[in-house]
Amino acid sequence: GTRQYAEEITMILCRSWVGSKRDWEDLERLRYQVRLAEEEYAKHSFLKGDSANNEEKKRKIEQLEGGSDSADNNDERPKKRKKVSFGFNESSVEDTSQKSDHMTKERLESMQLELRKADELEKKARELRQKIFGSRVFSRTDVGDLGRDVKSLKRIFPCGGTMAAVVDDREDVWANAKDNSTTTIKGEPPENLLLVRPYHWQPFVGFADINNCAGVDLSGSKPEKDSDPNKETDIQLLWTKRILEDLHKRYYQQSAEGHRLTVPETLKKMRREVLKGSAIVLSGLIPLHKQSTAAAAAAARPPIVRYAQSLGAKTKDTVQYGVTHVVAAKDGTDKAKAATKTPGCVLVKPGWLMESYWSMSRRPVEPFLMGRGSSQGVLKESNIETASDASTNDSEDDEFAAALEDEFMSS
Repeated sequence: GTRQYAEEITMILCRSWVGSKRDWEDLERLRYQVRLAEEEYAKHSFLKGDSANNEEKKRKIEQLEGGSDSADNNDERPKKRKKVSFGFNESSVEDTSQKSDHMTKERLESMQLELRKADELEKKARELRQKIFGSRVFSRTDVGDLGRDVKSLKRIFPCGGTMAAVVDDREDVWANAKDNSTTTIKGEPPENLLLVRPYHWQPFVGFADINNCAGVDLSGSKPEKDSDPNKETDIQLLWTKRILEDLHKRYYQQSAEGHRLTVPETLKKMRREVLKGSAIVLSGLIPLHKQSTAAAAAAARPPIVRYAQSLGAKTKDTVQYGVTHVVAAKDGTDKAKAATKTPGCVLVKPGWLMESYWSMSRRPVEPFLMGRGSSQGVLKESNIETASDASTNDSEDDEFAAALEDEFMSS
């Protein structure tokens, strides 16, 4: 949520794109290691030089002493040679070149070459970051005057960002912006927002998120406790890649003549193709006091209703012939029972609708089918206490639905 954090993310991306495997701390650590290696090599070279000089001095002393002995041939008494010392201990001078643990010229040059390559990649990454992102990195700290937890594209694209798409796991921060398009219902996010499935990195689960909590994951799947975070795969990345490639293709395939759809209009059209022809009934997902306002054209729709309608499905109040899906918070309600008795209708958990929205594709219903014996409560790590399985009256689920929507919108 801070500028420093946002800047670090851009550098991580650019380092990956240029093929660098070192972050700034790794690079500083390598510089320090090279500096120590250079100092060790210089010290080792100095000791080798002193050793060579000392050997030369010893040879000269021996030559002088030998000349003096030959001159005094008449003295037959054996003369004791004096041991001359120049202030150093000979035993302390070792041939360090024979030791393999000392820094050698080859090792030093190899480390210096590695540092030069790492510096070159870091330079390329910074140049790429300036080219791609420039000064267009914004965080919440830069738009504090808009209010807490508010993001606006017009701070980056003053003309409205009609050629831009937003990828985020929270939509409330965009829905709160007061300068959204006039075609956007007040209180709802703009059409060019791609809501993605929140990613919770296992080592960080239980800690405060850097962005003050990510969105709510309603897929019903949970990360494995013993999973290796370095080997995790995120299917949402593949979904988003496909959506953006399709968006790019459709936008630039338009004719230059006549009316061209904007990015928000193109995404709106793409969404409506997903569940076109489907009729959906929601059970236990909308509080009763909001069901009447959900139909009002000028009012912000409950998120779960907006997801279904944005994907091209028609929402119905009762289960009848022609209804294709009943999306229920739990099994055992009147609508859930009716779904099992209606030909061509399936009873599914909210995760099916959410994954269809996140992936912008019709997801298979099999993993989300609901029936007798299926687990109650589909919210991931939800603290909501569901009502008794024996409850079959939809009106008794109002409190549950209110708590469920609160978790939809919580951040």
